[in-house]
Amino acid sequence: MTRTPQPPWTEQKILREMLRLYRAGVALTQTALFHAGEHSLLLAINYFGGFPRLRRLAELPPPPRVHRRCALDEADVLAEIRRRHAAGEPLAPSKIPPALRYAGQRRFGSWRQAVTAAGFDYERIRLPTRRRSVG
Repeated sequence: MTRTPQPPWTEQKILREMLRLYRAGVALTQTALFHAGEHSLLLAINYFGGFPRLRRLAELPPPPRVHRRCALDEADVLAEIRRRHAAGEPLAPSKIPPALRYAGQRRFGSWRQAVTAAGFDYERIRLPTRRRSVG
């Protein structure tokens, strides 16, 4: 089966398609368009200046921000920090799952404070910084 080539995107075609999708209830975000199978539209949107610019031209509001609730409470964060330490897994913020780091920051004010509350010395768990040699 051969595919009929689509005509190239123009700014006006993109704006019409964005309006059609908006009216159909599709969120105008990278993720939503990807899951809706609108891959070529995504590429065209990026080529023609991105979502913020084209939303303004189409006079469409930005999509509402979705804030996921922090699923871990204080006890869960502390238990996971201790579990990771006992298993020899890293506790450096760049080496842990983002959800755990976010929960620690949210529940304790910072990842450092979460690690300290779990009973560990933050300076000992963080990764050493590399120093560049000059010369």
